[in-house]
Amino acid sequence: QEADMQWANMQEANMQWANMREANMQEANMQEADMQWANMQEANMQWADMRGVNMQGADMRGVNMQGADMRGANMQEANMRGADIDYASWPLWRGSLQAYIDDRIAIQLLYHVLSPVYYSPYVSDELKRALLTPELVAIANRFHRVAMGDCDELPTYKEVA
Repeated sequence: QEADMQWANMQEANMQWANMREANMQEANMQEADMQWANMQEANMQWADMRGVNMQGADMRGVNMQGADMRGANMQEANMRGADIDYASWPLWRGSLQAYIDDRIAIQLLYHVLSPVYYSPYVSDELKRALLTPELVAIANRFHRVAMGDCDELPTYKEVA
């Protein structure tokens, strides 16, 4: 690993265009930091506090973000290919809508959408019918945590009815 910033306080730090490749930022406080266009490839950001971080355009390929708190993070155009987001909080606001993700993350997010649709008694039959299709459920069930036995396979709408 390169720089060791485990547990460091980088709150509001300006890391624009910085090369933080392979840095250890495990459990670091990175709240409101500016990481625009930074190279963060293969960095360890496990359990980091990344609330409000601006990582627009950042190279986040292969980053370990397990358990990271990314609430309010701006991920527009951030390259998240190969990033591990297990147990992380994915921000549900416009700042995450244009993140560049790979199939693994897309499948993980799809599983996390379809699972509450299936289990909630308050989701309409119309939505369940539209979302719990054999095609979408088959893709969602490729979530790596299903293969590991940590999560159950989701059924299609026909199986629910």
